[in-house]
Amino acid sequence: MQRSRLLILVGLLLLLGTGAVFLVLTAIGSTTATPTPGPATPEPVTVTQIVIAIQPLTRGAKIPAEAVTLAPWPAKDLPPSTILDLKLVVGKVARFNIDRGLPVLNTMIAEPGKEGLAGSEIALKIDPGKVGISLPTNRLSSVAYALAEGDHINVLVALLFVDLNETTQTVLPSKLKALIQDPVTKAITVSELGLEGKLSSDFNIPGATVFTQPSDLLGSRPRLVVQQIVQDAVVLKMGTFSKADGGGFAQPTATPVPGPTPTGAPPPTPIPPPDVVTLSVTQQDALVLNYFMYAGAKFTMTLRAAGDTAKVDTESVTLQYTMQRFRISVPTQLAYGLEPAIRRLRSPTLPNDAAPQFIPMPDGTFLCSGANCP
Repeated sequence: MQRSRLLILVGLLLLLGTGAVFLVLTAIGSTTATPTPGPATPEPVTVTQIVIAIQPLTRGAKIPAEAVTLAPWPAKDLPPSTILDLKLVVGKVARFNIDRGLPVLNTMIAEPGKEGLAGSEIALKIDPGKVGISLPTNRLSSVAYALAEGDHINVLVALLFVDLNETTQTVLPSKLKALIQDPVTKAITVSELGLEGKLSSDFNIPGATVFTQPSDLLGSRPRLVVQQIVQDAVVLKMGTFSKADGGGFAQPTATPVPGPTPTGAPPPTPIPPPDVVTLSVTQQDALVLNYFMYAGAKFTMTLRAAGDTAKVDTESVTLQYTMQRFRISVPTQLAYGLEPAIRRLRSPTLPNDAAPQFIPMPDGTFLCSGANCP
C-alpha cells in the first residue's frame, strides 16, 4: 500500500517537473525570437498601351501593319510624342532606322512624300537595291514629254561604230605616204600615195620608204546600231528637282517677258521644257547608262503600259537586220534620177508649225517657248 503511494507521488513530481521545464523554455523563446514581418503590399503600377515596333524598320520604308503592335508601358515613364493608336503609324514612312522593341514616336515617322525626313524626299521613292540616275532628254527622246513620275519605261541607245587601227586606235583607212630621197642632193621629200588598201601599185619606188599615217581627218562612214539596254526603269522626275519636290535645290523663277499683252495683263512666265529625266534603275543598269552617256550615245525612252513589268529579250537593230527582216531592196544604179537630188532626209514642214521663241535669261541661258522647241 505504501509502495503504491510512493509511485503515485513520484509520478506527480515528474509531471510537475515536465510542466515547469516547458514553461521555462516557452518564456525563454518568447523573449529571444524576433517576430517575422508579413508580406509588403506592392504599390500599384499604371500602364498605357503604346505602339512599339515588333520588326526592325528601315529608314524610308513604309510601315506595314504586321511590323507594329500595342504593348503595355509604365505611364510614368512614357516617352515624349508617344503614339497610342496603330492607325496613326501603319502606312507611314520611317524617318530613321527603328529597332525591334522600341516605341514608335511621332518624330520617327512621316507621311509618304512629305518633308521632314533625314535626307531627301526623293530617296524614299527609290526601291531598296536601286539607285537614281539622271539622263539628258528632249521632246523626241521622252515620248513628247508624256513621261511622268511613277511611269515605267525602257531605254534605247543608238551607237555609231567605225573601224580602228588596233595599234594607233585611229579611224581606218590610213593614208599612205612615201619618203623619197634625192640621190644627188640627198634631200628627202614626202609624197602622198593615197589610202591604204585602195592602190594597185606595189610602191616599188627606188629610194623610197612607204609608211602609213592616221587618217582621222578623212574619217570613214560609221555604222549605226540600236538596242534596248534598260527595261522597266521607273521615272522619278521629269526636269530638275527643287525644294518643293523634296530636293535640296531652290530653283530660280523665270523672268517674265517684258511688255504687256494686248489685253493689258502681264504675260505669263514661260515654263522651260525639261532637259533632264531622273530614273530609278538597278546599280548595274546605272553603270551602263553612265558609260553610254559619256560615250556620246543617243538615248530614247519608250513608255510601258501601266502595270507591265515583263522583261523581253530584244535583238540589236542594224542596217543588215532591217534589210533582211523587212526585205528592203538596194536601189539599182540607173541612168536617170530625181530632181532635185535627194542627198539627205528632211522632215516635212507643216504650214501651221510655229517657229520656237528663245527668251534670254539673266544667267546667260535661254528659255524656249513654243511647240517646236528642241
